[in-house]
Amino acid sequence: MIITEDDQRHVVPASAASVTAVVTLARALILRGLIDEREPVYRHADLTIASRDVPHEKIVEECIEALHGRLCGEVAPPEAAAGIMGGLR
Repeated sequence: MIITEDDQRHVVPASAASVTAVVTLARALILRGLIDEREPVYRHADLTIASRDVPHEKIVEECIEALHGRLCGEVAPPEAAAGIMGGLR
């Protein structure tokens, strides 16, 4: 059993997959902690791009379009705007 800082208990199965389960849980807990720690900083961003399960090239394209729009004072096209989480300031 793993007990986290917030007293949540996570039961890990006793099998050959136990190590994998522990590592997976530890990574998830670390990632959650990093997200929680960084969220206040992210709220001040001028531009935020949503990461999601699409090809890498699609995210890069949206980043370039959003940056171009931000730097040139243009409004991003609707398909690019769908990937932008925060509004432009």
